[in-house]
Amino acid sequence: MSSTLLPVLSGLVLLVAAALLTGMAWERCRSRGREAALAWRDPRSGLYGRALLLELLGRQLALAARLRHPVAVLMVELDEPGHLARQHGRAYLGELQQALAQRLAERVRGYDLLGHWGDFGFLIALSDSDVGGALVLAQDLRDGLLQRGLEIGGQTQATSVSVGVHARHPDRHENCDELARAMATAAQRALDATRFDGPGRVEIEP
Repeated sequence: MSSTLLPVLSGLVLLVAAALLTGMAWERCRSRGREAALAWRDPRSGLYGRALLLELLGRQLALAARLRHPVAVLMVELDEPGHLARQHGRAYLGELQQALAQRLAERVRGYDLLGHWGDFGFLIALSDSDVGGALVLAQDLRDGLLQRGLEIGGQTQATSVSVGVHARHPDRHENCDELARAMATAAQRALDATRFDGPGRVEIEP
């Protein structure tokens, strides 16, 4: 082999090795990204978890403030989960929760937010929607579940949800991350108020 080719071949070997190492590093980054995404989402439903929901709600509010649009938050919770667990078991309740997540996903728009807030609760954030618009969705969700129930294992399970509603016109001078937490808390207070009047209720936090 010519001595003049040795530096060229050595350089090619180094380039190939660098490319392989870069590819491996990129794949590790992609893998960590996938792991992080899974950590922020429910592994079964794929819906956002609470921490990511608040972060995305803050961004949604910042955009709404610039556009001068209202944002509405709905806190949706499955009624009487303890009774359902005693009647059918915890595994069945998990399936019911996933069926409810799917029903909610079918009803929200692609640019709205939907995710898990608790064991049996979900948060929905509606872009460019005031209390009136949020109430229409809340009542539709409640009435649809009361009339149609949820399908579990080929059978229909009668069920109901209660919903807390809160809406605001965000101001561009507000801290949107703090506002996101405040709106979620207000919607939760409205949801808590439904428990005094029985299941299948919708309440508003002014």
